[in-house]
Amino acid sequence: MQWRRLQTLGLWLGLALLFLLPRVLNLGLFVTHDEAEFWLRRSKLFLQALQAGDPAGTAITPHPGVTTMWLGAIGTSVREGLLRAGILPTDSFALLLASARLAVVLMHTAILLVAFALLRRLIWLPIAVLAAVFWATDPFFVAYSRLLHVDALLSSGVLLSLVALASWRHSPLHRPHWLALAAAGAAFAVLSKSPGVILIPFSLLVIGAVRWQERCGRQWLRQASSDALIWGGVYLGVLLLLYPALWAAPLQVLELFKVGVTAEGIQPHQSGNFFLGQRTDVPGVLHYPVAIALRLTPLTMLGLLLLPVVWRQPVVRPARPTLLLLIVFVVLFVCAMSLFAKQFNRYILPVFPLLDVLAAAGWGGLLAGATARLRPAAARLWQRGGVALLALLATLNIALWHPYSIAAFNQLLGGAPMGARTLSAGWGEGFNLVADWLNQQEDITGVLTVSRMITSLNPYMKAGAQAFFPREGELRRNAGYLVVYLSEVQGGAPLPPSDRFYGQVPPLHVVTIHGVDYAWIYDVPPEVAIQPTRAPVTFGAVLGLHGCNAAPALDQLAPATRLTLTCHWLVRAPLPHDDWLFVHVVDGQGQRVAQLDLPYPTSTWQVGRYMPLEIPLELPAQTGTYRILIGWYDPTTGQRLPLVGGVPADPALSGTDALVLAEVQVR
Repeated sequence: MQWRRLQTLGLWLGLALLFLLPRVLNLGLFVTHDEAEFWLRRSKLFLQALQAGDPAGTAITPHPGVTTMWLGAIGTSVREGLLRAGILPTDSFALLLASARLAVVLMHTAILLVAFALLRRLIWLPIAVLAAVFWATDPFFVAYSRLLHVDALLSSGVLLSLVALASWRHSPLHRPHWLALAAAGAAFAVLSKSPGVILIPFSLLVIGAVRWQERCGRQWLRQASSDALIWGGVYLGVLLLLYPALWAAPLQVLELFKVGVTAEGIQPHQSGNFFLGQRTDVPGVLHYPVAIALRLTPLTMLGLLLLPVVWRQPVVRPARPTLLLLIVFVVLFVCAMSLFAKQFNRYILPVFPLLDVLAAAGWGGLLAGATARLRPAAARLWQRGGVALLALLATLNIALWHPYSIAAFNQLLGGAPMGARTLSAGWGEGFNLVADWLNQQEDITGVLTVSRMITSLNPYMKAGAQAFFPREGELRRNAGYLVVYLSEVQGGAPLPPSDRFYGQVPPLHVVTIHGVDYAWIYDVPPEVAIQPTRAPVTFGAVLGLHGCNAAPALDQLAPATRLTLTCHWLVRAPLPHDDWLFVHVVDGQGQRVAQLDLPYPTSTWQVGRYMPLEIPLELPAQTGTYRILIGWYDPTTGQRLPLVGGVPADPALSGTDALVLAEVQVR
């Protein structure tokens, strides 16, 4: 008996750690757009309304996002208290984000532990354990349950409500405390996000169906009504308890809820969407089935495929009513969400914990069937070994995707590259890596970085460095770097000014996550007064001439003036050796009156960087018209780099592959 208790305790502790660790490690690593733009601020406003005794002020967003704001406010309050007490000596954005998220992670862990406690009463223990392992290691579920956001909290609320509802159906006397827990889970779900309202008709239909199956005759309606009143009373009580604005300003809350359904659900997303390789406003009815397939783990997908095969297995048979309840809800939820124009793959997250249970039943049935002919002791040993092996594979899978599990897609269907080619991807992940690279640049505090997702980038920039949104499609003055993000280029060219860089010039640095390029960092060239005619101009397909500046200006040249040309060269590809730049000055009669040969360590130049090179020239003492010719050559062989573009000089003047850079008047 003591050993069994230790085993049970070990199981609970193991699951708790498995729920926690993938969600809590690297918790402040990166911030998503919605967290940076909305939820951190909304949580602060929610807390301020509570502190000010203004319950109506807690009606902030139509999502309604109440659970998210509660948890964000709790996490923020704890962090501020620890700072005041001196327990946390320093503060940072990463700490702010992690503290707000930590309360969310702990809430998910608590709900999942309760859901497991209920589930193990309904189905064979190995199946319940596998379901819990899949909840703990499902990259899609893990990714969003580490965020200060609404979709995962909706998902946990749905799971708790449905498992509690199944427990009520399963209990011989239909004890009302299970019904109350189901109602509390449903209220938690709808307070997280408005699609949770689907649990109201679904739960009432299940209650009615259960009572009808019992053939209560005239008592059916009375008993079903009594159950519905219990469910509805608890549901309403939890709403009023957790949402102060609901009793202080109910009309305002209803109006917000209406806006959430009509404006944010019926209308397509204002920035468009991406599906099956194309930009689209409304992905359509295939979107969520494709998203489900791509977001499943290989183990979950195989388990779902096994479920019909093992449906008649003795260990699965008692769980059929619970499994059918989950299957029906999954179908209804997918169909309901497909009716709305605004669709993102994260919106379908609530079905994933349910699919994990179904997949666990598939694997459990396989284990039971494979060991059916063994002696009971041997069968139990092999079954535990099978569960342990599946748990190990699931744990290795989440470890493989960590800490960017938000970028995870089904490896059996092409993995992350296929996901990025099929569904909208990129929500802020990777901007921490962008900031890490930018922070290492010597000039980063002296120039601006241009990006369309500055809220995910700026929190991780070093002191003195800052990113700005492009102004009217143009680069900012003093811009030094441009960042193009994955979501900008899915399905086509990005908006200006990024379209002049992405696919046109090589990036300085590319941020890659799980084999997918997520961000491209470009060197922004300076403004130039002298631009080559018939651009672009390249030498050897590796050195591109952006243009030059002159001091003094070319219209102010006097005889014997010292002219300094600063030319900016784009390194388009690695150079195998160091090259020399030649500069010839030719007069109107075609005579070479000046010449320079300048060595440069071109083999060390960084691809994507604009290299400024100064060319000092002594102009002739005679007035007249002069042409400045330039080119590149290999000093070991004398072979010149082929010129492409621009105006080539007459080979009789300076040989082949010389560019007419400028024509100047000395007077």
